[in-house]
Amino acid sequence: MTGAIFSMAVNVGIALLFAGSFAALALVFRAQRQALWFALAYSVGALTPLSEILVRLTPYTTLFSATSYATSLAAMLLIGHAFARFCGVATTRGIPLTIFVTGLALRAAIWGGERDSMPYELFFQLPLALACAWTVVVMTRVPRPAPLYRFVAGYFVLMSAFFIAKAFLAVAFGSGPTAKAYAGSTYALISQAGGAVMMLGVGLLILLVLVKDVTDRSRGEAETDALTGIANRRGFDRRAEQALKRAADEGQPLSIALFDLDHFKAINDAHGHDVGDEVIAAFAAILKRAAPSSALIARTGGEEFAILVEQTTAEPCRLSAEAIRLAVLTEREGGSPIISVSGGVAEFRPGETLAELVRRADQQLYRAKGAGRNLVYRAMS
Repeated sequence: MTGAIFSMAVNVGIALLFAGSFAALALVFRAQRQALWFALAYSVGALTPLSEILVRLTPYTTLFSATSYATSLAAMLLIGHAFARFCGVATTRGIPLTIFVTGLALRAAIWGGERDSMPYELFFQLPLALACAWTVVVMTRVPRPAPLYRFVAGYFVLMSAFFIAKAFLAVAFGSGPTAKAYAGSTYALISQAGGAVMMLGVGLLILLVLVKDVTDRSRGEAETDALTGIANRRGFDRRAEQALKRAADEGQPLSIALFDLDHFKAINDAHGHDVGDEVIAAFAAILKRAAPSSALIARTGGEEFAILVEQTTAEPCRLSAEAIRLAVLTEREGGSPIISVSGGVAEFRPGETLAELVRRADQQLYRAKGAGRNLVYRAMS
């Protein structure tokens, strides 16, 4: 067994291992069903080195030479499609389909041509490079891309360059006079080893993307209030700390409003906890509608809520809180109990901690309750 054949066999195993890993993640985590596309891409990719082995070991040279190229190109395009599906990128099938059809046409056009010549090798590698470039395009279209997605895009730029470089390597080292002779060439060893490194890199990046998604979803669930669908205290504290840091770094204003449903215990006692839950959910819905669209909204306690608004001073925040208070009085549904809400507002002071900001807003909330409830007070700067 030559070194190239051994590398091909290893590549088959690596591709199938990644395919199985992606499929397992998709089956274990329902939210990751799109990972099955990655499993499909690597399953198809495993056929490429397998076909190249069969070119050497069987008399069906033409058949397996064709399947080797077709599966390699299809696998690369499927990876781009998988990223598009996973990241929610709207794409057209026309571009990858055009690359695939054009690639097959170019492969047919150079079939039987002079191997190790620059035109032959460039026409052979160019569609594969374009397939990698397609993934780069997909990753640059991801809404609000994370640094990891930018790294993926950069890696596929490198892969695209690798395929172009392979044309020059084939000319320099020689890929063998025939497809059967390819497996015994020095170029085959270089190509398969380089391909293995690239395949490992892509597979590990995909796993990182999948694991990050699982982690983000788990954190999102842990930081979301199940009854209202808004942030809970844990989620509020984490995101509010980040907002305070931005405000301090950029010298921008930031304000917070705290709310407490008036006489909520009496509602639970008179109508039961199911009705109390309905009231809490209804107030959360009002917050979503009436609070500024950029506000961080959270349920911080049983009947306690908060909104945090960046780039906003205390008075506009107080006006938003007043609009919420009035909405509670006017948007009551027919059979629901009559409720009101009290609020306290404070503006971030440079050097202040989140706990200190919340404490000042809480003092204003208690002032509002002490003054008869159904009021919003704000701290004076």
